[in-house]
Amino acid sequence: TTEIYTLSLHDALPISAMIELNIEGSKIMIVDDTPQNLGVLEKMLAEKGYHVFAMTSGEAAIKSAAVSRPELILLDVMMPGMNGYETCRKLKENPELRDVAVIFLSAMNETDDKIKGFEAGGVDYITKPFQLEEVIIRVKTHLTVRKLQMELQRHNESLETLVAERTKELEHAYKRVKNLERLKGEFLSMISHELRTPLNGVLVIGDLIFQERRKNGLNDDLEELYRRSRLRIEQLLDDSRFLNDLDVADLAPVVDSYSLDDVFEGQSVRTALEMEAGTAMPKISGDIMLLKKAVDNILKTAKCFNRKKEMVVVNAGVSAGKVLVRFRLEEFTLSEENALNFFELASVARQSSVAQEQGLAPVVAKKIFELFGGYIKMSRIDGSTGEIVLSLPAFCENTTVSSG
Repeated sequence: TTEIYTLSLHDALPISAMIELNIEGSKIMIVDDTPQNLGVLEKMLAEKGYHVFAMTSGEAAIKSAAVSRPELILLDVMMPGMNGYETCRKLKENPELRDVAVIFLSAMNETDDKIKGFEAGGVDYITKPFQLEEVIIRVKTHLTVRKLQMELQRHNESLETLVAERTKELEHAYKRVKNLERLKGEFLSMISHELRTPLNGVLVIGDLIFQERRKNGLNDDLEELYRRSRLRIEQLLDDSRFLNDLDVADLAPVVDSYSLDDVFEGQSVRTALEMEAGTAMPKISGDIMLLKKAVDNILKTAKCFNRKKEMVVVNAGVSAGKVLVRFRLEEFTLSEENALNFFELASVARQSSVAQEQGLAPVVAKKIFELFGGYIKMSRIDGSTGEIVLSLPAFCENTTVSSG
């Protein structure tokens, strides 16, 4: 699961208010070489609940700040020795103090003086003689901003930790999924292989039995039923193995371009491939052997829904860069919902329909078409007719076709 944190303007108000309440007890350093100024500011700020300590020189302020870690510094500009600008620059050179808010106090109110203060790293500039109410408001504002910055930093660190934990969990989950896919593939391959050994024994015995029946002149429908069942179970094992290879194995199909009628040529089901008027035979990309296998599976499926017809009618055309192939179904009995789920692996409708003898062949066809960027679906048209619609990307002459 993914946790999403959002903060609206409406939410920001109570958070700001909460942080403002917590600025009491904040540590404030006052640096001024005039004792009278120190006394006034220290008394005023202490009455507001702040923890205040005073320094009379820049050198002393730098040493004390490294230990006390103030959250805000009121810094006089004109001091003997190291002035306020140089003191601020020295403070900002310390990685642990560079984020401390510095407000300059000075009788110099020229624009150049203020610019020097901001260039040195200050966040505000109060001109002497200062108004106590102004100092209080500015101190409160910058402490609140500092608290918000600290909260945001803690929040970001928390998010980074959470993201790192979730990333680690997803990596473990991905590894588990890949391991399960590998185990599934190995299991299906093993089952497919292991089933063939006892099955071959059963089939050989069946062949011998029907061979003896023929010798004794016993020819009936049982042998035809046996033959069809044999073919069906062998095809089921082959399709199961093939689906597993498509899902798990790294197949490298030989991709090239082919005319659509090349794919339909030589199929086991009689087909009438009709093109839309004025449309040339389109080309598609893929592995010709796989495409022929998929089309053959669909034609056999369509034949199940056209038992009274001698051939399957197929209409083809090109639209918006897609080759659309429609297989007519004249004896359609599925509901719209069952038709939409027909090509799913676990489709109950397919397993109980007139196409049940096709087993997993429709699913195999769907997987192959998806391998080459296509999709397939079945739908109802009216009371007794339906269609299978296949869509594949049309091959363009300026498209590079790679070989796997």
